[in-house]
Amino acid sequence: MTAAMDALGDRLALTEGARQGRAARRLVRERAAKVVGDPAALDDIELMTAEAVANAVLHGTGVVQIGVATDGRRLRVEVRDEGPARRPGHASEDGDDAPFQAGSFQPNRPAAPEAARAPAGDADSSCRHPADHGRGLIVIDSLAEEWGLEQTPTETLLWFVINA
Repeated sequence: MTAAMDALGDRLALTEGARQGRAARRLVRERAAKVVGDPAALDDIELMTAEAVANAVLHGTGVVQIGVATDGRRLRVEVRDEGPARRPGHASEDGDDAPFQAGSFQPNRPAAPEAARAPAGDADSSCRHPADHGRGLIVIDSLAEEWGLEQTPTETLLWFVINA
């Protein structure tokens, strides 16, 4: 969480991936309701949380952690995992499996659905229908006041902020 915001409870760790998604959405909604009174805004927060958790489960590795914080005027939700998933059979120049590249996303800019799909020429891209994936960040971009995706080889952090 950012230094200027106070955490609303402890971080939630999802050790069972998608199976705990519903519980995570409800917990984030309950914590957000402490500072957000508008039911429609709470619905948006729950939807953005669902999209962020889905991205972490689909494209990340390790335990997914969720944090909620506020400064009284804004609410920030963070979803982090232990870095991009390595895709077997896709060797990099140094021989290691190359990490999945979800694209380069900028806060508050629409992300083209193509950016969230596998890179062009990827053998796996023919197995997916284009409409199946790639809209989560567009949803977050349209609903959040601010958002960002920060990725290193050992961590991915997707965060969004809304006005409380």
